[in-house]
Amino acid sequence: MLFVIVPSLFSQDLDESLFELEDFEERELVERLERLREDPLDLNTASLSELLQIPWLYPALARRILSTRKQLGGFDHLSQLKEIPGMTQAIFGLITPYLQVRPVEKVRPAVKRRRPFGKGRFRARAIEKNPLEGEENYLGNSRKVYTRIDFEPKENLGFGLLTEKDQGEDSYTDLLNYHFEWKNRGTIEKIILGHYELDFGEGLLFSSSSFIFKGSGIIKGSEKGLRPYRSSNENGGLHGGAITSNFGSLDLSLFASLAELDGTLNEDGTVKNLYEEGVHRDSAEIAKKDQVREKIFGGRIEFSSKKVKVGMTGYTGSYDPPFEPEDSPRYAYAFEGKRYTLVGADFEIPLSDFDLFGEIGYSLDRGWGSVMGILYHLNPVDAAILFRQYDEDFYSPHSSGFSNSDDENEVGSFVQLSYRLLPETTIRGYLDLFHYPQRRFFEDLPTEGREFRGEVEHQLRNDLSLIGRVWQKGRERYTSEDGKIHWRERRGIRITGKWAQSKKLDWFGRVEVLEALIPDLEEKEDGNLLFGGFRFRPFKRTSIDGRLIFFHTDSYESRIYEFERDLPGVMTNLALFGKGRRFYLVMNHKIAKFLRLSGKFSTTYKVESPFNFFGGLGSSVETYGVQMDWRW
Repeated sequence: MLFVIVPSLFSQDLDESLFELEDFEERELVERLERLREDPLDLNTASLSELLQIPWLYPALARRILSTRKQLGGFDHLSQLKEIPGMTQAIFGLITPYLQVRPVEKVRPAVKRRRPFGKGRFRARAIEKNPLEGEENYLGNSRKVYTRIDFEPKENLGFGLLTEKDQGEDSYTDLLNYHFEWKNRGTIEKIILGHYELDFGEGLLFSSSSFIFKGSGIIKGSEKGLRPYRSSNENGGLHGGAITSNFGSLDLSLFASLAELDGTLNEDGTVKNLYEEGVHRDSAEIAKKDQVREKIFGGRIEFSSKKVKVGMTGYTGSYDPPFEPEDSPRYAYAFEGKRYTLVGADFEIPLSDFDLFGEIGYSLDRGWGSVMGILYHLNPVDAAILFRQYDEDFYSPHSSGFSNSDDENEVGSFVQLSYRLLPETTIRGYLDLFHYPQRRFFEDLPTEGREFRGEVEHQLRNDLSLIGRVWQKGRERYTSEDGKIHWRERRGIRITGKWAQSKKLDWFGRVEVLEALIPDLEEKEDGNLLFGGFRFRPFKRTSIDGRLIFFHTDSYESRIYEFERDLPGVMTNLALFGKGRRFYLVMNHKIAKFLRLSGKFSTTYKVESPFNFFGGLGSSVETYGVQMDWRW
């Protein structure tokens, strides 16, 4: 799939079509891409694990890059990547902002260069929202505070610390993550103590994130292996110790974890369910914090060569106290008890123009899950086909495989295609068909759904482009109006324009209309959105972004999502509904090579009458944010 990512001064110009999921919050990914843009990987020294930090590089393609580098004795320029099988123009355009080529003869001296105080990053962020809904019931103030430090005193040694206080929480260390990392010592690739994450195969047993987006062209698991856990998801990640060692074509990983999870308890002390919100603002939410202890022991072995990659993973876990879900048909397939065990096998077979991949997982005494796919990359075509099947009782609590919702009770097929019709015109789209073989929550019968998106991108001139999109999402769902299952659908049309007026000024605009339907009940709601925005770079080290948005929807059902620029490392994808307007302004200023300051102001105003759009009665919410980034 082809998406345009324009290089920016502060690595914040990520194309919103990559991140516009309705419920997406993948802060670690944004920060990772931001770091890579500021400090691109050297194509002549980057390892396999480093290349896999770039999400569009799947393992087979990354291994081809390393093999080509060995054959050539080093790359002279990035354009040589275009000759590698599977490297389409689309993928090349996506990955090049995060890569650089230093002359081979200069690589070795640079590697030996040492920094007397090591290298590190420090980030501090504060966001204030006024008014904060429900603030009168919270124990803390309305300020959200985030701090993070990563320090590497030596090339093979590092540690990190992350704290976060959400709005309404009382403790500034409500979230506290840390890790120690030791790597690249003989056969030992990596040892991590503290908070870490695992990412193997297609994510059926372990996945570090949900960055498998239907619209992004990323459906293949990235297989990043063992990494420090840097996300602010409080119930995510593992806590303990893990090691990965390399023995030629074999990689061996062992891991153990003792983590505390948020959960809601029954009166008898058993666990009713996990609490996934991650906020602890009042006594009821605080009572759910760290109520469940999860133990995990397991390992993985992986064999890789030019022709095939095969891996096997297994682990056993236990909960204390045990799970005892609500006795209701809605929770017929919910996990019950104390122990669970998972085993899985994954593979990847690179061919000349195709890449085959897949994973099968088995939750002992419960059910199976599987994902199988084919990638086809040959200019000007970029295509993929994927099939997945998850039994209703497949239980894998640390998975994030390709699915429409959860990795359970789902069968589906997905097809995507991108075709460069002309040098200035690309068409792309996908179709996802899925169904749930057993009941889901309120739906007491098997249900089905589908999702479609089609786009055309046309470059009118070098400085002007238009993107047109049609989309549809629908599935059978329980409807409270009559207590029955009906087909519910949302569909829309969007046109986006981008104009680079000069080297210092870019303009953006969009118009979008949508409908929310329940055909059986003859119900229909409408929504529309219009915005205009700019990016201004008055000085070499300064950028200013602004946008004015007008929206009008009949209710939340016809909401429209608006992805917008934010502080570095933050992603905002708001659900706008009702009638109103929104404005925001973001400024980034690089005081010195090692120090950057950022700020954002936004206001959302909703009118109470259709006749007072620009003032009068209504309500507004204002948000202020400041951030400091220090590198050494």
